[in-house]
Amino acid sequence: MPSDPKTSSQQENEIEENAKTTDKGQGVITAKKQSSPSAPSSSPKSANKRENSAKSDAKYEDSLQANSKSLPKKPLPFVSDIASKTSSSKKRPVRRFSPINNNDLKNDDPHNIVPRFADNHLVFFPTALGEIRSGEKRSCWMWFILPTAPHIVNGVERGSIMNRRFALRGDEAVDAYLSLKRRYDPYDVNDEDEKEEGREVDLRQNYIDMASAVHKQLERGERMASLFGPIDDVKAVSSFQLFEKAGIRRNDDELSSLCRKVLDLAESNMNSKKKKRKGPMYRYLSERNNSL
Repeated sequence: MPSDPKTSSQQENEIEENAKTTDKGQGVITAKKQSSPSAPSSSPKSANKRENSAKSDAKYEDSLQANSKSLPKKPLPFVSDIASKTSSSKKRPVRRFSPINNNDLKNDDPHNIVPRFADNHLVFFPTALGEIRSGEKRSCWMWFILPTAPHIVNGVERGSIMNRRFALRGDEAVDAYLSLKRRYDPYDVNDEDEKEEGREVDLRQNYIDMASAVHKQLERGERMASLFGPIDDVKAVSSFQLFEKAGIRRNDDELSSLCRKVLDLAESNMNSKKKKRKGPMYRYLSERNNSL
């Protein structure tokens, strides 16, 4: 076949043009490389900062080494261990009053009436009495304001932990409860009159006041369930039964007659409702009527 009619001079011109274009492209690439910004040179300010940071690091390491030499070889005790050994770290009691006579309560109070009941009456009895006088129990105080006997079912003690803790076990415990009068010397109180007078807890009188407040509410037509709630009403009836028997045994006519009036009104108010419901209240009141 006939070859391309290009002369040798034409071929040489094409080769030269191709070479120029490649040289131009490489020149552009190299120019771009040369025009690209280089890494910024370190200024005197940055150099000074690095020197200062290095010096501070060196000082910190030196201080660590110096402190490590002064530390004891044995491990340090916990803060709680140190606090328990120091006299200034004694925990202050929760109550705002402390008893005047801090004798050995184990010998003077074998039934733990003071820590279980008297201390709690000192703090919570005004609140409890105010709630009943207002017509409704709103806070938790039943266990130590209206205590009961242990809840025994088929020879086995039942009930919650709090119920077992505050139960009065036996006639001696009930007598100790009713006989306790304890005077408290206030401390850390701003009122000067309160500092001079102090406070006295009389558990029997407190029970009389609480029973009287309940009796007034029942005379107005209230029910035990509305005063104490559907659970604590049974505890209240059980407490009034216990102290009614204690009043009869101790020849305390005021206590026994007041508890009897409360129980009679509780039964009559419950029976006067159109819708009668069988429940623990019926069982407690029926047992009381059978025992009398």
